[in-house]
Amino acid sequence: EDRAAFAVGRALAGAGGAAVAFAALREATGLPDDRLEDLLERLRRSGAVRREGAGGAAAAPGDRAAA
Repeated sequence: EDRAAFAVGRALAGAGGAAVAFAALREATGLPDDRLEDLLERLRRSGAVRREGAGGAAAAPGDRAAA
């Protein structure tokens, strides 16, 4: 799951702070939906990402990954 977390970080950084669709994150990580949901929830709780809309995510405000 560490590789998947890095893949999420790369996708979010590449979006420059904009939301990234769940489908794009699923493609970037190769995780099934339930495992990606779990990962995004852990990243949200840690403050690394914020959930956007009906399934997307974005880098949390002040996150250096988006810089």
